[in-house]
Amino acid sequence: MSAVFYFILLIGPLVFFHELGHFLFAKLFNVKVLRFSLGFGPAIPGLRRKWGETEYQIAAFPLGGYVKMLGEDPTEAVAEEDRRRSFGGAALWKRYIIVAAGPVFNLILPVFIFFFAWFSIHKTAPASVGTVLQGTPAHAAGLLPGDQILQVNGIKTPYWRDAVQIIETRPQQATKFVILRKGRQKTLTITPALHEKMTLLRVVKRLGRIGITLQYTRAQVGVIDQKSPAWRAGLRTGDIVSSVNRVPVASWHDLHLALRAAKGLPVRLTLLRRTPAPLAFLDLRELSPTSLTVQPTEQQARSRGWAAYGIEPASMFVDRVEPDTPAAKVGLKAGDRVLTLNGARLASWLHLIEKLRTAPQKKHRLTWRTPAGEILAKDLSLKEVKKKDEFKQERKIYVFGAYNRVDTWDPPDVTVPYGRRVTYALIQAPKRTWEFCEIMAIAVAQLIRGKIPSNTIGGPIMLGYVANKAAGQGWETFLFIMALISINLAMINLLPVPILDGGHILIFTIEAIRRKPISLSTRASMTTVGLLFIVALMALAFFNDCNRYIFG
Repeated sequence: MSAVFYFILLIGPLVFFHELGHFLFAKLFNVKVLRFSLGFGPAIPGLRRKWGETEYQIAAFPLGGYVKMLGEDPTEAVAEEDRRRSFGGAALWKRYIIVAAGPVFNLILPVFIFFFAWFSIHKTAPASVGTVLQGTPAHAAGLLPGDQILQVNGIKTPYWRDAVQIIETRPQQATKFVILRKGRQKTLTITPALHEKMTLLRVVKRLGRIGITLQYTRAQVGVIDQKSPAWRAGLRTGDIVSSVNRVPVASWHDLHLALRAAKGLPVRLTLLRRTPAPLAFLDLRELSPTSLTVQPTEQQARSRGWAAYGIEPASMFVDRVEPDTPAAKVGLKAGDRVLTLNGARLASWLHLIEKLRTAPQKKHRLTWRTPAGEILAKDLSLKEVKKKDEFKQERKIYVFGAYNRVDTWDPPDVTVPYGRRVTYALIQAPKRTWEFCEIMAIAVAQLIRGKIPSNTIGGPIMLGYVANKAAGQGWETFLFIMALISINLAMINLLPVPILDGGHILIFTIEAIRRKPISLSTRASMTTVGLLFIVALMALAFFNDCNRYIFG
């Protein structure tokens, strides 16, 4: 029963807002409204009232609603004295607005929801650099961990999300960064690299990336050469260094600076090492403290500098490999270091995974090095696996099977002033709504093209299940789902299908071009086609719901 309750709680406001749009503009243009109904079918006893000329009701079946206007049906007989107040007697531009107002109000509701969501954010991440990935534009330009990004491309960036949003819009474009380092401002020019990312809708998105993360990377090491001083001293991949010569180090950047300062001389490292927990099935690992001394030879120190220690960041090292996966089948093992993918060096493990998923069905050439010193190269393709998400929606996921594990920590959040919260919410709410409109439009296009399977379409049972799940996760999730479905409802209603709002707009457009009404027989035929389409769509949705939640 809770699913039914939350279904009504979810759908009710969406239907109300949609019909309210039609209702308000009909009243504004002096079109007579005969009935305002939430739901279809007979009115629930005691929930029908008439105020003025309009009857208001809540009907038995909460799957939609309607606003009945005088003269809305072109076959309806309208008295001459009422003609000026009929829907058919209204000017064409007024009919456009009345019909479009429903979907528009469904787009206004998410704006309000997103506004309050953004406004409620009292603290957020600062625009400070936690980690600079090696071999990236940020690394080449000299950006350092701890730098505060003040401006990107002339726009102030007080928060991390501001900087990321601007960077993502500028792939392969030289961009000016104003940073604060140790109390002094500095200007850098960085050209974000083009990064292609596959979205859930199977669309490749082109983004700008400079190779920075908000999180600081712990001083977690990788050791690939078994002949190196680090390996001989007992250092192993995954160890977390906590001090160098009794000087504490917190991040990989700190460790790197300490090793450079040591100039190849012996260093005493205090470290934490992961050991399997007694209850291995819990997938827990305990950290055991230990210390050791890494001592390169004089020749190694002179020729290789700090690299003579044989210590690397753990970011491209394999932590574990799942059996019967593409990574396992090509021979990748824990402790190996990934070098390249399709001949290109990689900035991070995330970069590797995103590049693989951008072309999941393609063969990729992976090159890696083993602790024994072998450099191997094999072709692999990701394994397609079908899984059901928390909403019982079947999704395709593509599995690589090798995993990296590097510990990180976030910088403390900063307080967002009240005035800035209001301004930011006013900007972000309509922007976020528009972004989701684009996503929905792409989803519809991908569905038509067959890129998204038709079994993803859901109906009332799915909405009830989703509403119940979302409510269990808190009111923020519930309102977010409400916003998404409201946008979805608006987009569907704007489809040029007769009996939908978009179909009416299409008919009005044809009439405006022809400068005369469409014949009643033509309109009846269009309505029949539209009705058959909607019935078929609802039948498909119901069939999918039954397979997903009843028989599945």
